[in-house]
Amino acid sequence: AMEDVPNEILRTPDWLVDHRGGRLRRLHARFGGALCGVPMRRDAYAGMCWLIDGAEVPLSAVRRSGRPVYTGRFSANGLALALSLSYAVDKAGRLTVSAALQNEADTATPPFRASLRLGFDTFLAQYPDYNDQLFPTLLRCEKTHLWGYFSSPSGRLLALFTDAPTASYTLDYEKNAQGIFTASLDLLQPGRLPARHPQGLDRLSAGEKRPGTSRFCPWGRFMALEPSNPPLPQRRFCRCCTPAAIRSPRTRRAA
Repeated sequence: AMEDVPNEILRTPDWLVDHRGGRLRRLHARFGGALCGVPMRRDAYAGMCWLIDGAEVPLSAVRRSGRPVYTGRFSANGLALALSLSYAVDKAGRLTVSAALQNEADTATPPFRASLRLGFDTFLAQYPDYNDQLFPTLLRCEKTHLWGYFSSPSGRLLALFTDAPTASYTLDYEKNAQGIFTASLDLLQPGRLPARHPQGLDRLSAGEKRPGTSRFCPWGRFMALEPSNPPLPQRRFCRCCTPAAIRSPRTRRAA
């Protein structure tokens, strides 16, 4: 059973965040008008949580400055790490997730992967059930930060950016299929990365602490925006290239 820790449900005009035990058990955000639920995973892909080389790190709550902070330790594979995770809403109304890790050893770590699994349920199984589910539409690593957004078929958009370099991101695909269960942000990632990504983020020096903050901002129905450009002028088509002919498979000819 979970411990009864005060202030584990965060309520503001734009958010309802139930983070009992450290995971997002319930999440509502204001997309335009009313508060709307964001579907979260309830299985092995649940989050938010720390993963070290793919293994989840158990966290427990402590009180700091009136709000709970979830802490844990990882000791295996030559690593001795202290990790923390906390939730808040900043002055701009953005959900802020602070995730930090520290090397507690007096020597540098070997290369390893440190990820924050988000836990959004991004697996779009069938319509209309998936209409309001968020999907990782765009995630992009820059040298100084990561940015992007999750969007739903109904037009909701949840923007995301980090305040520090993020090595990469991971999408958890269904085996031999195209479905994505959820997504993770990789603060550290060994191995070769694309040139545009920050390089060398694969280990910690002796005693090094690496903080990271991710901010989430909900937008309304972005698909309802008016187009900024005038419509294209009407084109003239020859008889074999009219829209009706292009749609008809009978007009296709062998080369």
